[in-house]
Parts: sequence; structure tokens; C-alpha cells
Amino acid sequence: MLLDAAHYSGWYERRKRAVLLACLTRPWFRSGFEPGCGYGLLTAELSRRCRSLLAMDGDSAAVASTIAAVERAAHVEVREGQVPMDWPNGTSFDLIVLSEFLYYVPKDALDTLARKARAALAEDGEIVACHWRHPIPESDVPGDILQERFGDALDLACVSHVSDPDFDLCVWRRQGRGVAFGEGLVP
Repeated sequence: MLLDAAHYSGWYERRKRAVLLACLTRPWFRSGFEPGCGYGLLTAELSRRCRSLLAMDGDSAAVASTIAAVERAAHVEVREGQVPMDWPNGTSFDLIVLSEFLYYVPKDALDTLARKARAALAEDGEIVACHWRHPIPESDVPGDILQERFGDALDLACVSHVSDPDFDLCVWRRQGRGVAFGEGLVP
């Protein structure tokens, strides 16, 4: 279920997007994938950080909204589809963003989603997930628990974790090195 578009312009949502973007370990990515793109507000911000970005949602209204949000960004492709079923096989991404999305994945498909995400992750890539911690009607499992299960199935190193009272955010990479290591600030 998509919330009203006005919901996504409030301080909570703007702050959450800013925290997510700040937790990414690199300023630029070659190829990003955002399944469950919703109204496209995060997609528009990710488009400024990715040379190529694929956004996907199973709701046609969300797809139309995302297309409008990134209409001037020729490097962004928006598709209708649901993962893990419609995962773009044979494509490698160095950024995969799952935001407010895991609640809608059938429980028996969570491991499949993690397996597909890990297989599609470039060697230097990262996966970020951010989810609401409060109850939602569509899921009997809170977002932070879903993220923990997803992270266990990914079996990657968590390099950034924000446990806010309202949302849980994790960034996973193949190697558990942080930004300071990447910039040569620590051995």
C-alpha cells in the first residue's frame, strides 16, 4: 500500500532519506538498483549519486510518479516489476537500495531476495536497507527484525548501522572496511 504523496514530504521522510544517503560509503556509484521505489523521491536523490540507476516498483501509480520525479535524468530507467521474481538477472550493481520494502516480500522469498542481491552485487558494491520499526498492517514482522533476517541471509559485513527509534538502517559490503580505510586515513 502506498501512502499519500504528502506523507513523503514531511520531516521524518526527508530526514530518513538524508541519513540513508549520508550512510553510503562512496559519493558516486556506477550502477544502482532501487526495487520498491515508491513515489520516486529517494530515486531522484539517488540519481545524483549514480551514473546509471534502475528503479522498480510493482505499483503502476508509483512507477508513474517515479518517472515524473526523474524525467530530466536520462540515466535513470524506471520499470514496473516485483522482486525477487522480476530481478534483473545478469546485471551487476555497485549500489542496491531496499528502502521501506522488505515488508512486502513474502517471508519464504526473503532468502531468495538476499541471494539475488548478493549475486548481483559488484565486488566493491554495497547494499543498504532502511525500514520502519513500528507495526504496519502489511506485515506481522517489524522492519528491524526483517532487516536482521535479510542481513543474516546476505552474509556480508555491516559497515554502517543506524538504529533510530523509528527506523533501522544497515549498509552491507563484501569487505568490512569503512570510509576512512578507503581514503587511506587508516591502515
